[in-house]
Amino acid sequence: MKFLENEIDKIDPKIILHITATPEVQDELEARRINSFVEVDREKVVEQGLIKEKIVVQTDEDLQKYKGKDLDEVLLDLGMEKRERIKEELQKMGKDINPLMLIQLPNDDKSLIDMQKETKEEVVCNYLKKRGVKGKNIAKWFDGKQENMDYITENDGDEDFMLFKQAAGTGWDCPRACVLVMF
Repeated sequence: MKFLENEIDKIDPKIILHITATPEVQDELEARRINSFVEVDREKVVEQGLIKEKIVVQTDEDLQKYKGKDLDEVLLDLGMEKRERIKEELQKMGKDINPLMLIQLPNDDKSLIDMQKETKEEVVCNYLKKRGVKGKNIAKWFDGKQENMDYITENDGDEDFMLFKQAAGTGWDCPRACVLVMF
């Protein structure tokens, strides 16, 4: 962030726009106080493709029918099936878009490694490979480790899956991201 501030200082703009979908309460109050707060209708933002129109959630009740099966594998299978359905629909519409499935992993690495157990990253990657997914089709965005991220935001990118912990939650523009599996 400091780099950005230094660049802004060099430019010395007359107006600086601070745009966010999640303003801090004190920032919003200050912006409203000085009459500089602009609110945009959600429908207009959706219409421009800046955010998704709706979110469909898998409920606990939905998952009850898979009792006795590995829940990690069930969640991945459900996400992969949804991704494939979306891909088929996009192809029917003549769109050259490769839908991206986001997989949010917990911050469990240290405790699992200490117990000499597989991390969720290892579990997910092993399962994806077991299902025939090649390593080049799996992107990873972790602090200090990024793999296959060069073209991730391109609609026709080769990556089918992106594993992350918190990075994508901070705001990120990738319209082809369409399925989220959270562990």
